[in-house]
Amino acid sequence: MSFLTQIHQQLGLMSWPLILCSVITLALWLERSVSLLSVSLSGEQAKRALHKSGASLSTVKDLQSKSLILRGCSLLVKHQAASKATREDLAGVWLQQQRRKLHSGLRVLTLVGVISPLLGLLGTVLGLIEMFKSIGLSSDPVTPALLADGLGLAMSTTAAGLLIALPAIAGAQLFGLWADRLLDNLTANIPLQSLAVDLPKTDSEALGAITDTKAITINMLTGTPAWAIQGKEYEDWTQFKPALTEQLAALKEQDLILASDKDVTVDSMLKLLAFLQEHDITATQILMEDD
Repeated sequence: MSFLTQIHQQLGLMSWPLILCSVITLALWLERSVSLLSVSLSGEQAKRALHKSGASLSTVKDLQSKSLILRGCSLLVKHQAASKATREDLAGVWLQQQRRKLHSGLRVLTLVGVISPLLGLLGTVLGLIEMFKSIGLSSDPVTPALLADGLGLAMSTTAAGLLIALPAIAGAQLFGLWADRLLDNLTANIPLQSLAVDLPKTDSEALGAITDTKAITINMLTGTPAWAIQGKEYEDWTQFKPALTEQLAALKEQDLILASDKDVTVDSMLKLLAFLQEHDITATQILMEDD
């Protein structure tokens, strides 16, 4: 109690608002650190456990898992009978929900980081006003020591506000980057198999459908190059999209075959499907490499 009294004497009227801001900052730092660290560790543990057991993400059905990757795959597996558009919308909504959870409290941290220096500055101004008011009412001579003591007490509120604002703003930015990294890893680690697309039952059925008509083949590859159309390879989506645009007329007139490596991520697939949907193009066959 004596410590709080001492702080109140040094910071004046702004002591309690600044103490409240410091408590909020400390609480959010601890909560976000524990929450994001838990998400990171549970994801790594889940991937190691699946790797040891030899199980596939496309067969996971644990919606209550602590791992976001397992929960996301389980959600897609649960709705594998739904249409492609429905699954895409479902995945987008679920990812947005996880983004809100991972960024929870960061706006409050940013707000505290903005308000704290202003509270400190207000305390300084009020302290200066009080100091000059007391000097005006005093008949004693004004000495440098008296001015230095008053100014020191007044400026202490500004220093306190800055000391609270720095970790608040830094925490908001660092935790935001950490949350975005987790979301990127989450998107990248949900395998394409979880979309449960309809594939030909036999190789002969697939090859028969391909050879019956003239078709254009688009390949989604793992690594670099990442894309190919009719055997011509492209390093990334930025280079591949203009090539697709040039082939629009042919894509609408001929059958389209999508062939994918087994480790291609949902993000790559969704880019291509969004482009095809935008131009009213439907894939005739979707083929995926087996394990």
